Amino acid sequence: MDTNIHKYEIVYTEDTVAFLQDEMLLFNAKVTNVLFAENMHLKFRAESVNSGGINSNNGLYVSTFGFNRLNSPEMRRHSININATGTTVVRRGPGRLISMVVQKDSGALVTRTVTVYDNTAGSGTVITSWSENTDSDGLLYKLGVDFNNGLTVVIAQGTGPVTLVWE
Repeated sequence: MDTNIHKYEIVYTEDTVAFLQDEMLLFNAKVTNVLFAENMHLKFRAESVNSGGINSNNGLYVSTFGFNRLNSPEMRRHSININATGTTVVRRGPGRLISMVVQKDSGALVTRTVTVYDNTAGSGTVITSWSENTDSDGLLYKLGVDFNNGLTVVIAQGTGPVTLVWE
């Protein structure tokens, strides 16, 4: 049994994960056609499990847990343009809603209703809601609002693009 002190590291992004021991790469994986992680949440813990018929009490001693976010892809701005009624889950996990652009309705003058939720479903905590009977060329809402659970947009009626910018 190895009783030496070691430094373990896990480095991961949306499409890559690497495991290191004492700054030496043990394992590296990169996916090319799907995201490795849907969000960048990282939960970590240390656990000692007695196995293999060992009856003695063993301990796992941890001196430090650390977490560093280096040039995180989470802080890049992203956008989505939604052009139909319905519910769209834009993002899972925390982030910041920067702005919303509601563009001109392409059809007859109809009241358009847009609701943005801090959730991964079309319900829960409302971040912002917009409802108007207009044929304006487009309205920009600068929001700068943090969300914790996710970002979901519900367009209940009307047509015309709605663009969200988030990070």
